[in-house]
Amino acid sequence: MYSELNRDYYFDNLKFFLIALVVLGHMIEPFIVNDLSFKVFYVFIYSFHMPLFIFINGYFSHSCENEIDYIKSINSIFLPYVVFQLLYLFFNRLVLGDFSYKFSLLTPYWLMWYFASLFIWKMILPYFTKLKYPICISIILAILAGYDNTIGSYLSVSRTIYFFPFFLMGYYTRKDNLLAKLSLYWRKKYFPILLLLICFFIYILLNYFDYRWLYGCYSYQFLHAAHWYAGIYRLIIYAIAVLISIWMLLFVPKNKTVFSAFGARSRNVYLLHGFIVKLLYARLNFDSYIHTFLDKILVLLLSLAITILLSLNITNYFIGHISKPKLRNIYTNT
Repeated sequence: MYSELNRDYYFDNLKFFLIALVVLGHMIEPFIVNDLSFKVFYVFIYSFHMPLFIFINGYFSHSCENEIDYIKSINSIFLPYVVFQLLYLFFNRLVLGDFSYKFSLLTPYWLMWYFASLFIWKMILPYFTKLKYPICISIILAILAGYDNTIGSYLSVSRTIYFFPFFLMGYYTRKDNLLAKLSLYWRKKYFPILLLLICFFIYILLNYFDYRWLYGCYSYQFLHAAHWYAGIYRLIIYAIAVLISIWMLLFVPKNKTVFSAFGARSRNVYLLHGFIVKLLYARLNFDSYIHTFLDKILVLLLSLAITILLSLNITNYFIGHISKPKLRNIYTNT
């Protein structure tokens, strides 16, 4: 059950919005090659939704105030990572008939990279915070990592380095301070204009810009940008992610909404929605039925329905029993 004790509706609302975008992004991905509208929407989503999600993870890392809480936090990441690595292996083989994926804790399956990276961030956080200017150092490392062609999917190292600055930004942020400063220095009335300009910028660059830059898992050379100034592109992508994230933080409702309870279970949605997406496209050829504008609206509504379905109490109960001990929300207590 959704307990309102010590809930922060602001972050619950934000997490629901972001996890809905995660599902939507995976649902429209098969169409982006041939559909310009979906591609623009996809690039816009990926420009900020994971950076902001990771920012939230960093923000709630403050809850680990002692060694016991820290160990529990680590276990709440590692246990579901192991369980769902296995579940996706069985699903691929028994349901999809795909035997290409080999089980390995060192090579995350598809969306499980997020848990592998989160585990590493939690592990290195106590050491990184002892450094001077840790955020600046993490950004420099992320830029330099793009020049290295040897960094691959092993332990999701490339994405771990790429997204780590956002995790640290969240860790060094306090909510009262955050909202006060955002309200003071950023005016809501200007942000819709800025948002439109960014969308227009994305639209103009689509023919020249490889959207895989947003994944954070490819080297500059792989992305056909093997020149000395390629790191500047990554800095620009970071800047766009920060600007859009600020806009989202400003406009998220602070009070309880109908989606607050769903947002509290965002991790469940993340872990489970991959089964549905893979089943729809790899097994049922769902994309072959999408042709008209109304069909596209159906995809959007179906994404929202999947998000809500996987946020229900019964799903929370299921997640708690397939991974022992009962898993708690990694962002805040449920």
